Parts: sequence; structure tokens; C-alpha cells
Amino acid sequence: MSMTSVCLLITIFFHQNITILKDSVCLDWENATINDVKCQLEQNHLLSGNAYKELLAVLGDSEIERSRIELRCDLLNKIKESNPLFFNKYFIIETNTKTDPTRSLALVVDVSDSSHLVLYTYQRLSYDWKLTEVLKDMKLRLNNDIYSKNKRGVNMGYLIVSQFEKEKVKQSKYLTGLSLNADSWVAEVLDRNETL
Repeated sequence: MSMTSVCLLITIFFHQNITILKDSVCLDWENATINDVKCQLEQNHLLSGNAYKELLAVLGDSEIERSRIELRCDLLNKIKESNPLFFNKYFIIETNTKTDPTRSLALVVDVSDSSHLVLYTYQRLSYDWKLTEVLKDMKLRLNNDIYSKNKRGVNMGYLIVSQFEKEKVKQSKYLTGLSLNADSWVAEVLDRNETL
């Protein structure tokens, strides 16, 4: 077999894996987020007027949805590229930076080993995700209470907090502005990140 044939086979295999990743995990991730938004809209008596409008906008724009799926697939591929074993259990927190609201930020918290949590910060720079920071051996108390009860949350913009096990999406929560509980583990991760 020639070197060209080997390269061609590797390229085909690589692209098939990316397609599989896009078709399964990325679409499941998007569906989990959309289902959470729909659930929040069904309970709209709990939402402020601005939060309700924000959630409707998430559902109503197929271009935003297509862009979000592409960004997420690119992110998962970048994570897999830099860590071929991928993580066993992890969370991804999606947001924008405070200094540039058009710049995407993804905080990946590897919780596979509960005594040695690791935070990976990825920024979307020049149309590509870049790993910009790694914090090892973080101490966090992972609790499920991420929503603020009194509508005085600590996040200015949106957040999406997604939980994964292996390459399966367990849940994906969309938080509108001012809805993040200040005492949550997510707020603690955001406080520790220097990029925000």
C-alpha cells in the first residue's frame, strides 16, 4: 500500500469520526438545551419578561441553532484532539467573555476523579477554539442548585451548563441573565476563571 493510500485512509477515518461526533453528541447536546428551554417556557410564570423573550429567541432562530451546533462540534473536536482519551465525566459551561460579548468561552470541568477536578478554559479566537488555561486539583462542591431562587443571580449574560458522561449528554441547562445562584459550583468556577 502506498503512502498516499495510507494518508487517504487516515483522512477518511478522521472525517468519519468527526461526522459521527457531529451527528450524535452535538445534536443530542443541542436537543437537550432546546428541551430545557421549552420546559422553562412551559413554566413561564417563573420567568421575568426579558428572560421569557430571551428564551423565545433561542427557539425561534434556526441560524443561531445551526451556528451553536457548529461551535459545539468544533469545541468537542478540539477537546478530543488535545485529549484523545476524552473525559469520563465532565461539565461544559458556555458563555461569552465580559470584555468582548461576541467572543465565545467554554469552561470544561473534568470531574472524572472527584478528588482531582480539572478546569480547562477554551476561547473561540479567530474562528478556532484555543485552550487558554488549565487549573488542576480544583476543590468544588458539586451541587445541583444552580438557579437563583430570588431572581437576583450573579450572571450578567446567558450561560449554558451541560453535563456529560463519556460521550453522552446527561443534561443541558440554559440560564438567562441574572439567574445563576451565587452559591453554586458554577458561580465558583466562573469566579476562578481569569478570562471572564
